[in-house]
Amino acid sequence: MQHDELILLIDRFHRAFPADPPGAFRDFLRVEERLRGDGDEAAARALADALWVLAPEIPFVSDEARSGFFFALAHFFASPGPAFDGERAREAMEVPRMIDSTILRGHEPTDSGLRRRG
Repeated sequence: MQHDELILLIDRFHRAFPADPPGAFRDFLRVEERLRGDGDEAAARALADALWVLAPEIPFVSDEARSGFFFALAHFFASPGPAFDGERAREAMEVPRMIDSTILRGHEPTDSGLRRRG
């Protein structure tokens, strides 16, 4: 994939995720698979990196939706392939743990999940 095409693809996902996180994630996974199938590991990794940066900013309709998204994201980063990153997988998995723990204690979560990086 050419650099300009990758930039347009990343921009497309930056617009799609806030509007429909589950749908955008399904589309993202399809594109990742296609890139891997084409042998374009660099583009697959760059797209995964862009999602990692975007993830803390994605609005969700509920804590359960946020938890489910980060659970799936953790599994994505834990899967073999060009986007594999054990540290990111562990950090993403902390979001559902934090939300579940807070709900079990009967409190509303006060953190948005994954800490924003500045």
